[in-house]
Formats: sequence, C-alpha cells, structure tokens
Amino acid sequence: MNKQNKIVAFVKTELEKFGLKLAPKQSGREGVDFLIGTNEIFLQSLDLDTIDRSAKIVKKDLGELRDNLFLILVLTIEEESRMIYIIPSKDLSQSDSDIFISNNVSLIPSLFGKTIGE
Repeated sequence: MNKQNKIVAFVKTELEKFGLKLAPKQSGREGVDFLIGTNEIFLQSLDLDTIDRSAKIVKKDLGELRDNLFLILVLTIEEESRMIYIIPSKDLSQSDSDIFISNNVSLIPSLFGKTIGE
C-alpha cells in the first residue's frame, strides 16, 4: 500500500469511529477528492519527521471557501499517520498561515456538532 493509500485508510478508520463515511468524489475540481455526506473534503498530509513542518495549500487547489468544504490535515510521525484535524475551509480565510497559532482548532471529537452528516 502506498503512502497516500495508507493516509486515506487511516482517515476512513478515524471517521468511522464517529459514524462518518469518507467516500471518493467521482467528479469535480482537482484537489477535492472526497465527500462526507454532501461535504467536500480536501486531504492534506503533514510529515512531522521532516525539517519543514509546514503545509501550504494553493488557493486554486482548494477553490472558493464555503460552508461545505473542509480540509483534513493528517499528521504523520515516524511514517505513521497519528492524528487528524478537520478544519472548515472558511477558517482558512481568517489567517495567512497561522491557523494553529491564531485560531482555536479542536480535535475530531468536538469538531462537527451536527454539521457533517446531517
């Protein structure tokens, strides 16, 4: 299994713990490859074993920020996916690059309330 497939499998497993199903998106713009219900998912991994511990997302890849578009950031340590953050895309407009410094980002148990899967 290649690295990307391992990351996707990890995300699917973590989401299933909360009754959410990650499904491949059949069509649409490049970069948004998955759906959770009617919500579009942009998947980005961040390898914390490297010197460069930042992730850049090109605006044209993400497209217009809206309520049903989410970024799933997967943190990888020692070549294993360890944690995911699910970030509403509109939160990205509040800060240039300091979302984890300037914004309060929670872990998965308190992320959605009833937004996804309704």
